[in-house]
Amino acid sequence: MKRNLLLAAVCASFAVSVMAADAALGAANNWPQWRGPNAQGVSKAKGLPEKWSATEHLKWKVGLPGVGDGSPCVWGDRVFITASIPEGDEIKPGNPAHPRPTGPMAKFRFMRYQFQILCFNRLTGERIWAQTVPFENQMKTAILLTGNYANATPATDGEVVCVYFGMRWLLCYDIEGTLKWRHEFPDEDPISTGSDGDSAIVCGDRVIAIREGSTGASIFAFNKQSGETLWKVKRDEDQVSYATPVILDVDGKRQVAVNATKRIRSYDYDTGAVIWECGGMTKGVIPTIVSGHGMAFAASSAGGGVLKAINLGRLGELTGTDAVAWSTTSGAPHISTPLLYHNKLYTVNDMGILTCFDSKTGKALFEPTRLPGISSIFASPVAADGRIYFLGENGTMVILKAGPVFEVLGTNEISGKFHASPALVDGMILLRGEHHLFCISNN
Repeated sequence: MKRNLLLAAVCASFAVSVMAADAALGAANNWPQWRGPNAQGVSKAKGLPEKWSATEHLKWKVGLPGVGDGSPCVWGDRVFITASIPEGDEIKPGNPAHPRPTGPMAKFRFMRYQFQILCFNRLTGERIWAQTVPFENQMKTAILLTGNYANATPATDGEVVCVYFGMRWLLCYDIEGTLKWRHEFPDEDPISTGSDGDSAIVCGDRVIAIREGSTGASIFAFNKQSGETLWKVKRDEDQVSYATPVILDVDGKRQVAVNATKRIRSYDYDTGAVIWECGGMTKGVIPTIVSGHGMAFAASSAGGGVLKAINLGRLGELTGTDAVAWSTTSGAPHISTPLLYHNKLYTVNDMGILTCFDSKTGKALFEPTRLPGISSIFASPVAADGRIYFLGENGTMVILKAGPVFEVLGTNEISGKFHASPALVDGMILLRGEHHLFCISNN
């Protein structure tokens, strides 16, 4: 009897170890949304390459049918990406398809686009499937010539894949590319003078998406299987923002936090009720919230600059209270989302100037320092295995050693134009350029 109990205990222990190993492997192999797990930019991947070029450690390179700034989304051996493909010539005033905008958008040029979601094999670069977004009314697809409306990153949980185009069309596919449902938001003439930027997310049984910069500004939760609207909450945000919602786990309950121009707000995951909010951001917010150590960090710098650390677990209006652990006007990023890694908060401005803060106190750990070879940056930093990766618009990637000292471990370059943030999975770095998708690996 004792022998059987001992054998059962050993088997149970082995099973737990295997499950833990599988979970760790799954985390290292998946980059399920923009900036990876919960948009935090941190990967458990090991063995990432430190040196590469157009001919060295480039595992594969594939052409994309159109442009877009959405990052690669990865689940297992599948990579999902979106593209916006121009159709025909510019749509000029007088053409029935011309949107005839007023106000700040009146001076912009328009053309029609086709949108695609594509799935590639992560190991080979082979295309597995591609789907063109179906439109019931082609007249509504005339959009800004200066934008592309494929800036949002797909999101997946290994069961469904959701894509969001232009804050207008939200679509959900199964992992094999079959359309499950779609939601078209009303054409309310968003105030954006560029394009979308906030991505939808998949969490639990739902898809969460933001609609900003219009009279119908709201946050939505949809059932991921059916597309049914579970809740919708109006947002007093008439200035367009581009931040992706993130999930906060506070005292064992999920919250959905969103950075925006007028208010940072956190909503109840189940009901959509506002749990807490805080003011003080600048207009046109782009960076997404990052969280850790019982705090949420929010930044913006259009027309000014502010970086806030907010203690979680509080309720209601937090502006001007001790819930704001610290705040600074120095080092706040405009486009790139901060990176919280090993108790340090890293921020980089549009010109490639890096600042590092102690996340608990807000103390700057070294003077603002330029990343070598980078004079313009749109991508957000990501981290793995004690290293931090910064991708410049010109294809230069700077690798830093994580820590309170500015220490460059390597600088690499691939020719092209890069706005999308990198994905780090299973010893691979995936980069989305203007016209190509790259996989960099030691193998």
